[in-house]
Amino acid sequence: MSNHFEYWNSFVLNWVLNPIGPDNLYNTEQDPKTGIIDLSKDYVPEPWWGNCGNNDTPLYSVCLNLNPGKGDPGLQTRSNRRLVAIKQYPDVFQLLPATDNWHATKRAQPIGDALRAEKNIPAGPLKNHLSVELIPWHTEHATGPLGYWSYVKNNIEDVYNHSFMFAAEEAERIEGPLKKTVIMRFSESAANRIFKLFNQRLLVSPPSSTQMSGLSNPNVHATVFKFHNEPNLSGHRFVAIWRSKGFGLNNFPDQESMKDIIRQL
Repeated sequence: MSNHFEYWNSFVLNWVLNPIGPDNLYNTEQDPKTGIIDLSKDYVPEPWWGNCGNNDTPLYSVCLNLNPGKGDPGLQTRSNRRLVAIKQYPDVFQLLPATDNWHATKRAQPIGDALRAEKNIPAGPLKNHLSVELIPWHTEHATGPLGYWSYVKNNIEDVYNHSFMFAAEEAERIEGPLKKTVIMRFSESAANRIFKLFNQRLLVSPPSSTQMSGLSNPNVHATVFKFHNEPNLSGHRFVAIWRSKGFGLNNFPDQESMKDIIRQL
């Protein structure tokens, strides 16, 4: 198990013991009737799902997401007494089966199906996939004072060291054609925004970018980023996948498009 898994395990256990978290990040907007603002720190952080770093379990894919989205007050807060009794972060996977299934069907399965079809790799189950959240906190919105972009800007060093590099370093364990490849389920513009902050705040050299061509669906897009001047990212590929229209905002595209993308990697 890498230091990243240990870091996030301690992070979540600290949340269990203490109501820690950002005071300027919100799960929902202010309720017009009650005036209550729903704080993100009241919801269990979700830094990763799937593979837990066990070398006995093959890893075939790594996906980087922006954040877990809006949290469920009935299941993902301290009102869930089983949640605050966890002994390690992976215990959360058993307590939130709907989220576990979401990552299995919306992240591991689309990549795994394409890997089997195009590369003959026996991928698919969530245990062979790692989903990393760039921001572990739940938020309903991306922009504005309630959104996670302000958190990214204010915590860019942690985002880089403990989320982005978490995905990058674990991708080195991947067996098969996606070794050192991180699939990013967000747009090229969002990736550029993040990489610009890395450069401005942390002096990380900006990556090159190449848009994939030959995708069968004109509404599906993929861009491959490479950090040529960063030794710790040598040989890595970061692949942003997004759409102009035609599939759910947080979903991967249709299977033929995923096969088109995996075929080129």
